[in-house]
Amino acid sequence: MNFKQFYLENGYVLLPAMMTSEQIEEMRRETDLLIERVKTASRDSSFLWGGKWLSEDERKNLEIDGVHDPQFHSAAFSRLLVNCDGVLDVVEQIIGPNIQLHHTKLIAKQPGVGAPFPMHQDKPYFPHTKDSMLAAYFHFDDGTVENGCLHVVPGSHRLGDLPVQPDGLYLDQRKYRLEDAVPLEAKAGDVVLFSYLTIHGSGVNRSENQRRNWLVQLRSADDVPAVDCHRSRGQGMMLRGFDPLVRMTAL
Repeated sequence: MNFKQFYLENGYVLLPAMMTSEQIEEMRRETDLLIERVKTASRDSSFLWGGKWLSEDERKNLEIDGVHDPQFHSAAFSRLLVNCDGVLDVVEQIIGPNIQLHHTKLIAKQPGVGAPFPMHQDKPYFPHTKDSMLAAYFHFDDGTVENGCLHVVPGSHRLGDLPVQPDGLYLDQRKYRLEDAVPLEAKAGDVVLFSYLTIHGSGVNRSENQRRNWLVQLRSADDVPAVDCHRSRGQGMMLRGFDPLVRMTAL
């Protein structure tokens, strides 16, 4: 498959077997330990979205755990971040040689109650001037429809910025329904790349097993934020190439 061409046409592409079995086992273990440490420290680990897309009764029966930028809490995530050459090779084909980190998110959907995400675009959360931003979505477990895998609308990245709802940065769920999107079932070790303009969401984990994923947001180093928002500790880290703008904000 020509990964770049598929991505440009569809707004996403699945990269198979980007992690070794040893890496998968390590990341599963580190995910569980990190979330346990966060909870023990009495910090809020919930990534459950607000908004009227869910009723309050539905929300009571759902939960989802997450940690922002886990590479600052566990060296295993740092190692994976700087040693994912197979993933970065494809990212470089798509956005160019100077690849910069924006932020990362660890997401764990618990068995039976793992909450869904409404259909949305990522751009409203961190808009950029050149729209180079994409996500690398690492699978530490198999992703299936039953356990709430990622769903996408192919080609939707070409629709541009879409209007969001008054109570949250998600799309009209009557117009953009999860059941109409394409489920991206994947194996543990696979990575999905998708544009921050691609419409996506996910369902409830109705299985008996966890679904653990790590989302790494990447941009071309010459793509600057359109709005000063969604700052993160790791923002601006070069993963490949160099920063042509020589950002010095952290010094």
